[in-house]
Amino acid sequence: MPFPPGHYQEVSTPRHRSRRERWVIGLGGLLAAILIAVTVVSLTSSDPKSGHGCLNFSYAMVMGGERLHACGGDAKKLCAAPPSFGGARFGGLANDLKARLKTACQDAGLPYATSA
Repeated sequence: MPFPPGHYQEVSTPRHRSRRERWVIGLGGLLAAILIAVTVVSLTSSDPKSGHGCLNFSYAMVMGGERLHACGGDAKKLCAAPPSFGGARFGGLANDLKARLKTACQDAGLPYATSA
């Protein structure tokens, strides 16, 4: 297939983008960078761990998940006297809190006392 005269010069010179095209490309790059940053932050961030006298953990409850954060005296009180719930009515949900609280107290170096 024969090409018209000057075809090589026309296709080899860079095309000049308009101001609008450059603006759209820049905006697209900015949105992509924001999306990547949000993804990286969400994948690398995590809940703080229990330790050094502080309790930090999540547990299941009746209305969904709960987070518990306590330090110092509050953490000692929770570990010394774990909360009790209304017996069989709360079933495994109370067990989830108690199991996680026991582990968190051990990680924080606080004595855990089982409630009667």
